[in-house]
Amino acid sequence: MDAQSDVLGPFAGLLVDSNVLLLLVIGRVDRAGITRFKRTAQYSRADFDRLVRFLNRFKKIVTTPNVLTDVNGFLSQFKLRSRQLAYAVFGRIIDEVLDERYLPSGTVAKDSAFSRLGLTDTGIGLIAAQRVLVLTEDAELRDALSRRNLLTINFEYLRKTWR
Repeated sequence: MDAQSDVLGPFAGLLVDSNVLLLLVIGRVDRAGITRFKRTAQYSRADFDRLVRFLNRFKKIVTTPNVLTDVNGFLSQFKLRSRQLAYAVFGRIIDEVLDERYLPSGTVAKDSAFSRLGLTDTGIGLIAAQRVLVLTEDAELRDALSRRNLLTINFEYLRKTWR
């Protein structure tokens, strides 16, 4: 089995962590802007292309309100004209691509991981327990999910294996 098909398995969807979702938004706004924006400067146009190809393998791209709030906050750092375009693209992605799953913050805060991971990442972990694969660059989140026997894919894996 090749590296691209063995990892996908019978998942109910893919949850894309905040920084990787931000790459999707910025890449759709302006591919050249990927390396110019502080929060996505570590990515390349090829990374954006890999991400899009990978996302296309899933029927559902899952998110949480907290992930969306993180991305929204990053986008607010743009200058007004660029920010308006970024928000428009972000809005289309939210409406047309993402399956938003809500968990009450009180429920998330009761989870044992909350004191280590905080609201967004603990919520991601609870959603991951619903057979949702997580795509992230966050080593702390990845390790926490691994300790719970939940599967994640490190974005670096896509860089190395998806040409």
